[in-house]
Amino acid sequence: MARRLFNRVKMATATTGTDPLTLGAAANGFQTLADANASDQDVVDYVIEEGDAYEIGVGVYTAASNQLSRSLIESSTGSLLDLQGNATVFAGLVSHSGVLHSERKAIAVALTIAQ
Repeated sequence: MARRLFNRVKMATATTGTDPLTLGAAANGFQTLADANASDQDVVDYVIEEGDAYEIGVGVYTAASNQLSRSLIESSTGSLLDLQGNATVFAGLVSHSGVLHSERKAIAVALTIAQ
């Protein structure tokens, strides 16, 4: 499983409840994970929005079923959203992703060596 970043990925989902997301069509002007060449078992940072509610998490993409699992980092409710079937999901870099933490460590090491 590789953690990957994707550009301009935003999709509808008709998923209800707290189940894994079944990914739908791309929003106008965006692409799906499949269109962005996501591979089976890629780890994806995601944001779900439905109405005023949001969920930020990390999921694993399953290509065969076009689904994304859900593991909560933060949400407006404190738990996985209980989706009502009219949500939008997009892939994006979230502050807890670890990518920035790794970059900070590399910068700190470089500054230490430079001194």
